[in-house]
Amino acid sequence: MQTKILAILVNLFLGSITFAEMTAEEAKWAKDSWPKYEAEFLTKLKATEKNKHYYLYLLAAKSLYAHQAYEYAEQYFLRALAAPIDDKVENKARVHMYLLMISYKEKNQNKNGKYLKQARTYYKSHPDLMNTDIKNILNFYEFWATAKQTETMPLPEGPATGLHLKAQQHNFYALFKRGEYDQALKMLDRNKVLHSDTVDTMVEYDLLQLLVKGRKGVDGLLCAPTLEKYPHSYDYAIITCDLLLGYLKDGTLAKNKVTKLEKYFTEFDSEMNFIVKALRKL
Repeated sequence: MQTKILAILVNLFLGSITFAEMTAEEAKWAKDSWPKYEAEFLTKLKATEKNKHYYLYLLAAKSLYAHQAYEYAEQYFLRALAAPIDDKVENKARVHMYLLMISYKEKNQNKNGKYLKQARTYYKSHPDLMNTDIKNILNFYEFWATAKQTETMPLPEGPATGLHLKAQQHNFYALFKRGEYDQALKMLDRNKVLHSDTVDTMVEYDLLQLLVKGRKGVDGLLCAPTLEKYPHSYDYAIITCDLLLGYLKDGTLAKNKVTKLEKYFTEFDSEMNFIVKALRKL
């Protein structure tokens, strides 16, 4: 892993950085270790001409972003934003987009709203960079930065893109949190869920099926094979699947397992606690 961090520094100054896929453990190591190498980076930066600082800050930021070190990536994108450029050959549009993506990944609506305002100001002064795709992206972040978690958003204009998927995902969870379980279930295609190989989605589908159709209307759980394979995994989807399997068998939820699930959400993802609220409605 140390080689990967050193490679970042080397590649920064070769101008040909390669983004490697990292495990969560490696990403954490990268984030924790970056400060040890930052001084070397900044020292080398001082030795370069100022007109190259934007490019080097941007490369550093993109590398840190790719390695999921979002806190440091944000710092370097902001440095890139402040660095001088030649407006005739360069622009800072991508920096604004990365800052929006970071605040979205961090689920920080206040920060996202701030960066959105900066981005809109930038595109207003650079109208030649604005197009339908950019408009859709900015509108998506505008809605997300100001909306409540239970509000649904309009889908972006034009052909389906990754942005549509984000908007649909937001709307799915908004309906789920509002308790409109039948409408949330309609957004899921059983065959696609079955072949998605994503146990989280399978569990959500199984839970919605039970909420909408009841025990007698459900003859099995899509998540069951994964539970059988990893019965002791400390993951919300596996814990929830285990609870649903017990409910399907005898109509009760094991209190100790509900407590275990609540503990998981408290430790790792409090925003998903609506799953517990939905379970209690079975």
